[in-house]
Amino acid sequence: MMTGTDVQYLKLLELKGRGFVVLGAGQGIGAATAEALAQAGATVMCVDSDEGRAEAIARKAMAIAADLCVYTNDHLTLEVIGPP
Repeated sequence: MMTGTDVQYLKLLELKGRGFVVLGAGQGIGAATAEALAQAGATVMCVDSDEGRAEAIARKAMAIAADLCVYTNDHLTLEVIGPP
């Protein structure tokens, strides 16, 4: 049974309307973090030196999140991926 305190803690985990930048989002812990944030409702900016990997994880998380950005360090380009 959940108490009032439990509900307060759950509200801390709601990320709808919050934005996060994930460095190294193209693989490993960075990719898992980007996906988890998207699942929690956050807007996520994926940063990775490999544009293809950054875009792949952004598109994968796009199925969950409403707004997602891809940024690559090599070319300094910013691409916004919107809802399908």
